Amino acid sequence: MIACILATDMSHHFTDVNMLKTRISSSDYEPKGKDKMMTLKMMFHLADIANGTKNWAICRKWTDLLFEEFYAQGDRERKRKVPISYLMDRRTVNVAKT
Repeated sequence: MIACILATDMSHHFTDVNMLKTRISSSDYEPKGKDKMMTLKMMFHLADIANGTKNWAICRKWTDLLFEEFYAQGDRERKRKVPISYLMDRRTVNVAKT
């Protein structure tokens, strides 16, 4: 379960998508066998980034909630004088562009 949650980290998105594409196109791809964990992790990741596919009211609500959480983390990081994590700085992030 921990590996699936960590797979939602966007810093690995393109690498993971390319790896899955390579495996899916392989004749020995086994989503219920040796490729099961990679497939599960990608399903978690896809569910995590699927907000934009929902109707606007739901998408907007979840986006607002997400950025409340992100900004709270950024505020804590700023207070501790540590580098502010990606997308967590309320002073610089443009939500529409993310």
